[in-house]
Amino acid sequence: MNMNELENKLRELAQEIKEKHLMERKIVIHGTGNSSDLYKKCILHMELPIIAYADNNPAKQGSVYHGLPVWSVDDVSRGGAFVLVCSMNRRTNKAICEQLRGRGLEAWPLDAYIFGKNYDKIMRAVESLADAKSKNVYADMILKRIANEPVTDFSPRQYFAMPAFAGEAPGEVFVDMGAFVGDTVERYLFERFGTFGKVYAFEPYLPNYQAMQVRFARLRQEWGLADDQLLPICGGVGRETGMSSIEAGNNGGLGAGFREDGAGELQHIYAVDEYFKDIHVDFLKADIESYELDMLQGAEKVLRRDRPKLALAIYHNASDMYTIINFLAEMDLGYNFALRHHSFTYAETVLYAWKD
Repeated sequence: MNMNELENKLRELAQEIKEKHLMERKIVIHGTGNSSDLYKKCILHMELPIIAYADNNPAKQGSVYHGLPVWSVDDVSRGGAFVLVCSMNRRTNKAICEQLRGRGLEAWPLDAYIFGKNYDKIMRAVESLADAKSKNVYADMILKRIANEPVTDFSPRQYFAMPAFAGEAPGEVFVDMGAFVGDTVERYLFERFGTFGKVYAFEPYLPNYQAMQVRFARLRQEWGLADDQLLPICGGVGRETGMSSIEAGNNGGLGAGFREDGAGELQHIYAVDEYFKDIHVDFLKADIESYELDMLQGAEKVLRRDRPKLALAIYHNASDMYTIINFLAEMDLGYNFALRHHSFTYAETVLYAWKD
């Protein structure tokens, strides 16, 4: 996959958006599941003129989702709106687009619209990537998400795929944000051959946190670690320190995230700059359900002070694929940037950043 193909496709989408005057039309988002939750921040950031959501599930029709009414496809047809389909499942995305187009509606995958509308920002992000493989992976993932095509190539060793992120690291302070049940921390111990200083592991969903405590007890025993080397924190990370509601995702604790409507379990949220004000950080990993950019905005002082290695999930919504890269590039911290994809689905695209 080469850059010419990516640029040509993005220009084609941008031209189609312009010719069909799609930016001037009201929008309905089809989908009220986990994907639309992950895209909420992206939609707000882009200020899309959304008038409603839509769903094929009759039980959801007539309800309110993210403050807007949920319509049936019949409602959408009568309203004459432009429809953007929001699903990270490529088969679902393709089937719903075909269903809506069969009703005479203008329907696009949400990713295709966002990528086409922001092709200049995507091409700027490409220029920040340090190696040809990263650029090819980036182009491949964006083109596949536009076309609803299957992922055919992905890399092993998620979060540790680049040489700077593996090998012995005596004294290293590793911060795992979105630690789930401690699985990444366990892989970290193997990647570092058990040589490190401390691990701070943030997990806001209580059942996951409790499972992580059980795992950490085992790891301390197996690796002969001191109690204060593995530090589980029951809380999330964000732009500011405070409190937020947490609930499980559609897959239980996998994908648990914040709720802004007050429902769910109230939990602590920490800003990296505040929590690590007096603690040096060497390596930050984040997979926090579309809040990665918020985390970085609350970590600018630590980033400038310590220049930690970064392994960041950028796949949760389309705008994360370019805003996170461009945010870090504009900070001008002297980082090298690389990109690898680590799954046969659209999930698990990771941005790596480090200083030589």
